[in-house]
Amino acid sequence: DKVSDQYKERLIYELEIIKRMDFVSYFLIVYDYVFYAKKNNIIVGPGRGSAASSLVAYSLGITNIDPLKYGLLFERFLNVERISMPDIDLDFEDHRRDEVKSYIENKYGSSKSASIITFSTLGSKQVIRDLGKIFMVSDELINKLLKEINSKYNLRLNYDNNPHIKDLTTSNDKLKRVYAVGIKLEGLKKLISTHAAGMVISADNLNTLIPMYKTPETYLTGVTMDYLEDYGLLKMDLLALNNLTIIGNCLKLISDLDINNIPLDDKKTFELFASGNTASIFQFESEGMKKFLTKLKPSSFSDLYAAVALYRPGPMGNIDTFIDRKQGRVKIDYLHPNLETILKETYGIIVYQEQIMKILSILAGYSLAESDIVRKGVSKKNLEYLEKEKNRFISGCLKNGYDLKLAEKVFELILKFAAYGFNKAHSVSYALISYQLGYLKANYPNEFYTTLLNMSLGSITKIKELLDNLRAANVKVKDFDLFKSKDIFYIDNGFIYLPLTLIKGIDKNTYEIIMKIISKENNDIYMFMNNAYENNLGKDIIVNLIKMGLLSSFNLNRNTLLTNLDSLLDYAELAHNLDESLVEKPLIEEVPEMEIGELLASEIELCGFYISDHPTNEYFKKGNMKLNEKEKNFDKFVDVVVIVEKIKEIKTKKNEDMAFITASDDTGSMEFILFPNRFNLLNSIHLNRMLIISGKVTRKNDKYGIIINRVKNIGEI
Repeated sequence: DKVSDQYKERLIYELEIIKRMDFVSYFLIVYDYVFYAKKNNIIVGPGRGSAASSLVAYSLGITNIDPLKYGLLFERFLNVERISMPDIDLDFEDHRRDEVKSYIENKYGSSKSASIITFSTLGSKQVIRDLGKIFMVSDELINKLLKEINSKYNLRLNYDNNPHIKDLTTSNDKLKRVYAVGIKLEGLKKLISTHAAGMVISADNLNTLIPMYKTPETYLTGVTMDYLEDYGLLKMDLLALNNLTIIGNCLKLISDLDINNIPLDDKKTFELFASGNTASIFQFESEGMKKFLTKLKPSSFSDLYAAVALYRPGPMGNIDTFIDRKQGRVKIDYLHPNLETILKETYGIIVYQEQIMKILSILAGYSLAESDIVRKGVSKKNLEYLEKEKNRFISGCLKNGYDLKLAEKVFELILKFAAYGFNKAHSVSYALISYQLGYLKANYPNEFYTTLLNMSLGSITKIKELLDNLRAANVKVKDFDLFKSKDIFYIDNGFIYLPLTLIKGIDKNTYEIIMKIISKENNDIYMFMNNAYENNLGKDIIVNLIKMGLLSSFNLNRNTLLTNLDSLLDYAELAHNLDESLVEKPLIEEVPEMEIGELLASEIELCGFYISDHPTNEYFKKGNMKLNEKEKNFDKFVDVVVIVEKIKEIKTKKNEDMAFITASDDTGSMEFILFPNRFNLLNSIHLNRMLIISGKVTRKNDKYGIIINRVKNIGEI
């Protein structure tokens, strides 16, 4: 009774088409495995592609996007006038997607369900490389030829368009033969593998319809996905999306949060997007997208899904106009009030394919099914087709009372944007995942970062980057604590605790040994050493614990513990073999603590990054730039205090020396470029050395760097 007439009419309309096209079973099959996933707490994406345009899919819980709320058109998904198979692609948590595939295989059996075969083929460069070995051509000659081959084109086109290839092959008979045979072999199938996401389900045994390929574990379809539809088989795409795993793991740390019912106008979330603080946010992570966001200042969910659609080659050209119109700097001309209803959310710019379909329908009287076909046809730029449709469109507009000038202008706009228009259903679906991640980051930063850190265990580079990010976000991190740290990151009283397994030499088994030791009474260093000896904790691990400050809770500094370690271990061995009361405890020789540089060097040695204060902070002065301030200092000359982490020397095309330096401060790391005219400065640059670098902030392909002008050496760590 509470369903509005608008929703009832849309549901009846969709159901009639689904039934007429005989796709009822397909929808129910998809519903079944989505229901299985949700029942087993496997996160399912809100939608993908045009399937989110279906109210039936939304009503069944297959998708989580209300198509009427976002003005999505069913005809973009399923068109009775364009006979094609429906395509409901769905995303699942990456580490649990195979559970859904197993459910399908078990339900329908291996005779009626299977994963899809794929073939890797011999590429242009690979076939030349392999043939070079067979014909015993020198690596030097083969590499010289490979440098001339453009992988975008086949070997025949490369030969016809590159005179250097002709010269090389005609000057050497073996090389000529390699190239001639390569042209014949290029594109041949090389290896068989399984499609990452695709499955087929059939009412009949698959081996009565198509050839099947047997692997040691299972059967695969004997034909690739491109040909399955010709056999009347439907392909199901079950894709694995890591970002859904992030959401799922994060929700396990938060009580009573329904991620599908969060407000889509959360102030903190939009502040996060508007500031470009979108590291680790799906689709919004690149430097270029961050810059776009800081200009756009998104203030609504529609701004976010527009950003997803606009930030692509082609539509990017409309970004500045979009921003100027949104922020009121440029007046919006909708050309006609009826176009305003279609283009208002994108400030008068055609961004979505669905907008083109609506324009064709409202102005020229096309049915939505027809408009989808025309939308697709116009994007192909066939001149004969365009002329025909232009006449039809103008005729329709005139018939509906619009003037000729308007009709011609609107058709020109359709031509301009048709090739770049984005599927709005997909844009909304993926923007929702991005928004959910942004909401978690803005409102539950501890849980968000703890999730990412645990998913990054094993990658020191990624963990270092995340720790830099969360410290910049003022998220509190607790250093290692022998009695509180675990084998994973976890939250306690608002702090994120570092896990012991970050320390060199401490794996899962060693961690369990340490847990046994600390479960016993450890009132002083003697008792700890006794327990360590009894549990076979190696001396190298004890040294690492000392260097990381984990035994300093016994009121002895690290240098003192290292100085007395051998006598303490001898005592533990004697106490274990004799009555402890008969063994005299060795006197502790207390010595001054190590210099701060040595302590910090231990952190780099054993963890790969600084745990305590970054050493550059001691030398940072007013006027210096922190590396996380690179965007606002673009194209300016700056001074930075950094520690050198990596040095890479290369040769330019002119055979001149240059180098790329990776260096860091407490806010992150960055690439520094040493051009040939400053290459002599490399004599002053060494690993683990602290420097003040003067240079100019530059940017290439959305990646920032600093061109080095001067280097001042502070001292070696």
